[in-house]
Amino acid sequence: MKLKASDLINYEIKPFLFGVLFSRILPDPIKNNNPDKFYIYSLFKRSKAVLVTDFSFQGYAPELVNQYNFFSGYSNWEIHSVSSGSTNLRFYIYNDLNINASQFYVLVYKKLIANQWLIDEGLNDEKKSFIRGYMETRGSVDLTTP
Repeated sequence: MKLKASDLINYEIKPFLFGVLFSRILPDPIKNNNPDKFYIYSLFKRSKAVLVTDFSFQGYAPELVNQYNFFSGYSNWEIHSVSSGSTNLRFYIYNDLNINASQFYVLVYKKLIANQWLIDEGLNDEKKSFIRGYMETRGSVDLTTP
């Protein structure tokens, strides 16, 4: 299924996907002004603390795609690349609105702030899911790298 920008604006967005959208969205690098598509991504690299023989990115990537698809509410996550030392997953959003990345980001932001779960006091399940989408898909807690 090709998910379109208008679909995200018109239909429900799960808190996890909101988190990923705010953490990891990029325009298609081929056409930056009004790209044909946007994508969100998750990039994990091998840790020096874990032996290559102890963890297989090739084995884990399909499982991670399934989890991301479940928590996102859309089955658009796919494996972009995987090797023994890294995995790169992407979620494509086709730009049927012919807008730039900033305009798309503003539309998603407006949709986010309209959610009651965001303004409710306390740390509810939706806020936890948003934080998971924002942080976990980064591959680390290092906020200095894009």
